[in-house]
Amino acid sequence: MFIRRLLLLSFIALISGSCIEKVTNIHLDEDAGVPVLFSALRNGDTIRVFTGYTAGIFDYSPEEQVERNARVVLFRNGTPVDTATPGQDNYSYFHTFPQAGTTYRIEAHFPGGKILSGATTFPASLPVQLTGSEMLQLNDRKAFHLRLHIADPAGTNYYLFVVRPNMDYWNDNLTESSDFPTPPGTQIIEPYGWGHTILALSDRGFDGREMDVNLYFDATDIDDTNGFVFYQAICDEAYYEYLKYLSTGDYYSGDPFGTMEHENPHGNVDGGYGFVGSLLQRTDTITP
Repeated sequence: MFIRRLLLLSFIALISGSCIEKVTNIHLDEDAGVPVLFSALRNGDTIRVFTGYTAGIFDYSPEEQVERNARVVLFRNGTPVDTATPGQDNYSYFHTFPQAGTTYRIEAHFPGGKILSGATTFPASLPVQLTGSEMLQLNDRKAFHLRLHIADPAGTNYYLFVVRPNMDYWNDNLTESSDFPTPPGTQIIEPYGWGHTILALSDRGFDGREMDVNLYFDATDIDDTNGFVFYQAICDEAYYEYLKYLSTGDYYSGDPFGTMEHENPHGNVDGGYGFVGSLLQRTDTITP
């Protein structure tokens, strides 16, 4: 878990300096036992929730951090509409799919009276239009060029893009091409380990306006005979910040936007740790 690893690194740093200066009365605030609530709303998936507790640096039993007796209620536009049912795994499930443009609040009632809650508004649409694509040859290098038009809705939004060759055996994502500039507000994040990068674009420079965007991906030594698979998504700030928190190499499921690990970032949950966020995604196959 995030806090466990962070504190462990701090502890290692402390003991590494012990040969220089004697350190006594070390006190480590484990921050253990704090309630956590996680839910990542995605189109096509029923809404699932994780409830549990943070772990200390000397805790090695993840099962003990799961809280299966929390009563978890879903509010849609302020009205309670469903109570989650515990699943066979570590999650509880609602009997509903997220609806476009709808505000959801999840409220978890922990044993002992602690209440955690977090809210998110599910995107009304994914306003990304592909207007063109082409392969560019640069001496001994190639780049896959995508031309996009984004009609950005008002408010803070993040756009996520992943490109892969359309091959059954190919799992790594293409990286951005260093031969071309990236749009302002672009950041490369790597939440799942090397080879699984995501190009994220913030709308802070064009909030509520329309924007033409050019993306360039390095396609050197790539067989583009079958085209490319283009993943696109729009997410809110909570989901984006959560992707940044994920530790490199911990988990990868084959879906570039599709994991929910049990980390402990200070997110948008009242009463404890965690996050409640939304992501709307679409997948296209492109033959340039």
